Amino acid sequence: MKEKNIRELLIQSGDRKLTDREETILASARPAFPNLAEDEKLLQKIQQDLTNNQTETFGPWFTERTMSRIRQITSDRKSPLGILSGLRPAYSRVIFGAVAILVLIVAFNVSTTSRPNIAEAFGVAQLPIEEMADPLSNLILE
Repeated sequence: MKEKNIRELLIQSGDRKLTDREETILASARPAFPNLAEDEKLLQKIQQDLTNNQTETFGPWFTERTMSRIRQITSDRKSPLGILSGLRPAYSRVIFGAVAILVLIVAFNVSTTSRPNIAEAFGVAQLPIEEMADPLSNLILE
């Protein structure tokens, strides 16, 4: 037999029990191929290392922590405020600037009026009901 076939038999001997015929072929090939003994020792050493190797395990409560994170992520995606909560950090400078400008306009309006009034500070004119009912009256006043 070829050396390649003999090596395949040697590898299979580690995985399963060889038949009597395969055992005799392997035993008769050992004196013919001196490297086969070294390969057999190496194969036995590898198999022994694999059986002695400890299996890796996760830490305690791994599955509970993982499932808790998954539930938290899915609940965040389902909430409608999740989208709005992302806008606040993105536009915080714009919001702060708009509030500052609004405060300045209100302060200017309050300081320039003779009688400080909230409605006048925001620029809301108090119209009588008759003028509100007749839309043309505003055009006549202008």
